[in-house]
Amino acid sequence: MTRSGTLFILGGAIRPDHAAIWQEIIRAAGGTGCRIAVIAAASAQAALKAGRICERLQHYGAQTLTVPLSDESQLPFSPTIAEDKSWADAVSACDGIYLSGGDQGRLQRLLFRGNGTDSAVLTVIRTVHARGGVIAGSSAGAAILSQHMLLDAGLSLPALQRGLTIPTAICNGFGLVPAGMLIDQHAIARGRYGRMLAAQLATSTAFSAGVDEDTALILHEHNARVCGSGGVVLLDIRNAHCVSSPPLQASQVSLSLLRNGDSLDLRAWQIRANNNASFVSLPSSVATEITPHNIKDAFDGASLEAIIAALIDSDVCACKVPAQNEDGPDYWLRFRKTIASRAWVQEQHGIRRLSVAGLQLSAEPDTMRSINDSKSD
Repeated sequence: MTRSGTLFILGGAIRPDHAAIWQEIIRAAGGTGCRIAVIAAASAQAALKAGRICERLQHYGAQTLTVPLSDESQLPFSPTIAEDKSWADAVSACDGIYLSGGDQGRLQRLLFRGNGTDSAVLTVIRTVHARGGVIAGSSAGAAILSQHMLLDAGLSLPALQRGLTIPTAICNGFGLVPAGMLIDQHAIARGRYGRMLAAQLATSTAFSAGVDEDTALILHEHNARVCGSGGVVLLDIRNAHCVSSPPLQASQVSLSLLRNGDSLDLRAWQIRANNNASFVSLPSSVATEITPHNIKDAFDGASLEAIIAALIDSDVCACKVPAQNEDGPDYWLRFRKTIASRAWVQEQHGIRRLSVAGLQLSAEPDTMRSINDSKSD
């Protein structure tokens, strides 16, 4: 990571009244009176989006500068402002930059030149970060912060069935996130851990972090910390066995789910529990695999949390859950406890929040369904 800047990777749908996240951004940028440039060009309603973000930042003590990278009434968008020295100087004078949600492809087209080099405004975004400033990106603005940006990756199951291609589904981002780490957003709400895995296989990237809605993953120096009401899904494929040609397959993928206050050492990829959490004593596992009848699809929004809870709260060693559609082979997702697995729980606003580290995930096509389909053709 570049020197001492702080990255706020926001999973999207940050509540206006979520004081903890907004205050963290203001504090990292220097506190009350700090100056934050707001770039909402990813949104199809950039002016409206920028106004709402500025209102929130001002409410919590920041001064704001709206950077109108594009005239949303004109298509295609012009990158003129991104090359304007006066605008670049204005952004350079800020303590932080906030990149809104929307279409990360639009943001990429505006901030990179046609030959792939940095525009003047992107150059100063890097400068602000390098000198210790804050870069906050929400949804699309989060996606573009990593070296490999998920552009048009779609849903998890099709991504596993067909794989993800470069540059159609994955292209270059800013590269501010540490090398070897992919970013995705809306991760739990939209069941995106499958496409995270597909993107890792397509780019040979060891780690991925999927940040859920109303949640921030805060990266500073060699530490990442979770803040928010959702969670962060971590995938580690360093020791996994993978088939990178469609349909994709993987086994022994390490899966973790972190909650508010949990943190990660980015150098050693070591997870630390929130100091206020209580560790869960995992029951001695019996060699039994269950398929929970109340979970119909592994990639439904609430499924991942339900699968983890079913596994951690029982003495079975594994859960097996299907993912299905009509466009390709069904998949089986297996979640397995190992002797290295750990779990802890914290109460947040009266809600039980379960964290887990070191589950084993496998994703395999349903070969019997594929064989039967081929026979019927």
